[in-house]
Amino acid sequence: MKMEILLAKCPECGNQDKIIIRKFTDEDESHGEMKALRCDDCGYIFEDCE
Repeated sequence: MKMEILLAKCPECGNQDKIIIRKFTDEDESHGEMKALRCDDCGYIFEDCE
């Protein structure tokens, strides 16, 4: 993930807070892969890793 994406403002609402959505692996619940990065306010998807 690039630092520019983490620091960028949302193009829809201007918010800078983001949520990282992870997909946990079946073997071990403590390990996961990044699934998506979305805006905390409006839900805009910045990066979809699927």
